[in-house]
Amino acid sequence: MATATVSRSVKSVKSVKSKYKNLDAVISAGLLDLPASSRRRLAIGRGGALRIPRNYILLDGAVTELKVRFDAGDVVPNPFNRSVVFYIFESLKALGVNRNHNLVRVLDKFKELTSVKETKDESDKTFWQRWKNKEQRTENGRDYLGRFEQVLSVNQRLGGFNAPGRKLIDLGTKVLGTAGVTFDIVYGKNGKDVMVRLNTNSDTPVNETKRSGATVEQQAEAVGVVVVDETAETAEFEEAVEEVEEAVAV
Repeated sequence: MATATVSRSVKSVKSVKSKYKNLDAVISAGLLDLPASSRRRLAIGRGGALRIPRNYILLDGAVTELKVRFDAGDVVPNPFNRSVVFYIFESLKALGVNRNHNLVRVLDKFKELTSVKETKDESDKTFWQRWKNKEQRTENGRDYLGRFEQVLSVNQRLGGFNAPGRKLIDLGTKVLGTAGVTFDIVYGKNGKDVMVRLNTNSDTPVNETKRSGATVEQQAEAVGVVVVDETAETAEFEEAVEEVEEAVAV
């Protein structure tokens, strides 16, 4: 299994206070009615950084389209654009929903799905080639497995302004008629292997690698990763958010 990296914040960052409390407040204010390219930046990023607000809920048009696919026999229609998250979703779906799958096996399926010629762009490189060899933002940045894990983790977020997990919850409640859909990250029976599942009836994402009360170093040791510095944390978090935003693009 490849070695991933997690990062540790070594000092606090002064926050810039936003007038909006969360994503729902931004939506209620009508700030997402305009196309993303026309929205003004708000102090909703890490440490109050200015970011363009994104809509992480399923809009009515998308719900209607997904219901049509569901009624036509698609057990769990994929709500994402063709992005890292789209292919992670498809990988877990192909391996079997509501079942735990070793992270390495999920990555293997991801590689299979993203290596077909249909994913090539104008550079004649497949999605896998482009994503795996993506330049790291920092010297000690995450390798591709670390980025894969972080994208999964970011898609578990349900609160705040960057809450991509909301789209999965909406998929369950508005399309499947369940409590929600989540990406769950758990340990295997040996207590060491990291497993992932696409849970189609849950409103609470599970992440056993983030143990309550454990330090970042302890969490890292539990899954065999390397702790890097604060600069890497911010850069990699922002990179994961950007990859998630490619999946919603609204």
